[in-house]
Amino acid sequence: MTLKILSRTAKNGTSPVKSRTDTHDGYINFISPGKEELVSVLAEVQGRFDKLARENQDMNNLLSGTGIGSVFVDKNLRILRYSASAGAILNLEPGDTGRPLDDTRSTLVGYNSLCADIQLVIDTLRPIDMEVQSTAGKWYTMHIMPRLTRKKVSEGAMISFQECTKYKQAEDKSRMQLEEKETLLMEVHHRIKNNIVSIEGLLSMHADSVTSPEALSVLRDALGRVKSMRVLYDMLLMSEGYESISVRKYTEKLLDSLSELFQNGIQVTITREIDEFSIGPKDLFHLGIIMNELLTNVMKYGFAGRKKGLIHVTLKKTGRHITLTVQDNGVGFPEGFETKKKVGYGLMLVNMLSKQLGGTLKMDNRNGARSVLTFDARMFTGGRVVPHKTTHMRVPYVNRPADIS
Repeated sequence: MTLKILSRTAKNGTSPVKSRTDTHDGYINFISPGKEELVSVLAEVQGRFDKLARENQDMNNLLSGTGIGSVFVDKNLRILRYSASAGAILNLEPGDTGRPLDDTRSTLVGYNSLCADIQLVIDTLRPIDMEVQSTAGKWYTMHIMPRLTRKKVSEGAMISFQECTKYKQAEDKSRMQLEEKETLLMEVHHRIKNNIVSIEGLLSMHADSVTSPEALSVLRDALGRVKSMRVLYDMLLMSEGYESISVRKYTEKLLDSLSELFQNGIQVTITREIDEFSIGPKDLFHLGIIMNELLTNVMKYGFAGRKKGLIHVTLKKTGRHITLTVQDNGVGFPEGFETKKKVGYGLMLVNMLSKQLGGTLKMDNRNGARSVLTFDARMFTGGRVVPHKTTHMRVPYVNRPADIS
């Protein structure tokens, strides 16, 4: 840019003042007799103008080098400037500068609310982020943010587009692989469940054919454990995910199956009070086995010499603390059972699984036998399971009229 001082005729009628321009290193030197101050000011203006032009070009190079397309609009949604990549996405032409953005036709697929979203950002000063796709099949992360003055007053908006096609394709591929693995896992669970059902059927047939009370007791114990696993796999197959399963649904089915298993001439009523919450399948498996062993023990020994009995099962959750209580109105535990050291297989299993849950087990008499298991539910954080803290405990030997199984 060249700035020039034109000659003028002095007011006193003297001859015109001549002026000329010399250029040196991109700066324009003005030589005019008696105008040294003006020459200095104009040189400074020229320097600032050139600096601004260089910075402007650097900014354009920076925007182009990042690969992020940018569009700047004023508060009336008129286009102020845009980068070449953003122009291709929004189908802008060089003559579109100064035109309203809604006069243009973008290449975005299924997204017709661009101007409305920009206006919303200008009005609320809240940015908007979303993924959009062009007719060319490319995906972009679109970010709309307000253009603010130093006084935090909105004077328009900036819309940026960053291509994320590769990331989107990788995400879709990962999603497909995850769906395939979930289908495979579902098939595995289904096959395992079928095997468990087959084992349950064989044990049931064998139990119907034996005459020995001892053998029948062992087979029923095994059937109860198999049923608890089968009910869990039923829940896994019906659930949408595998991180957690409804405790109430699982417990209700387990109690129903156990009440059908023990039909030994004693009328036993099972009442239940179960909170609605979910825990992981591993913890639920341990809880189901423990519940099965405690109820089996009550069914076998709790109502000796009686024609009917009552079992009340409560399962409560307060914060992370879970409490299982199995209370009956039967004959209770025999006196002095705390001092005995011999442990049957059933109680040994309950003891081991209680430790794995990081819980504590208490067994006492209170209008019948009462067993209380307390433990903390494990937490899921970002797909990672926070393990239990293992606590060591001593469980007393429990003996009903016969050894606990």
